[in-house]
Amino acid sequence: MKHNNTPWFTTKQTAEYCNLSERTIKTHLALGTLKRRKVGRKNMIHLSWIEQFVLSNASGKLSKIDKQELQCLRMA
Repeated sequence: MKHNNTPWFTTKQTAEYCNLSERTIKTHLALGTLKRRKVGRKNMIHLSWIEQFVLSNASGKLSKIDKQELQCLRMA
């Protein structure tokens, strides 16, 4: 996966990072279970949003344990 030491991923990079299809990522973006920022016509997805998405099992809601784990990841 090509990445330029930035916490921002494109839809394609996010799909590769999560080992999912681009279509699946786009579906979750449309449903709002994965956050994004639009930059022109591109969806830019922050690494912390991807981590939250993965930890929440795509439900968009984190358990108390998942929140603690995410906090530990951010400190590392």
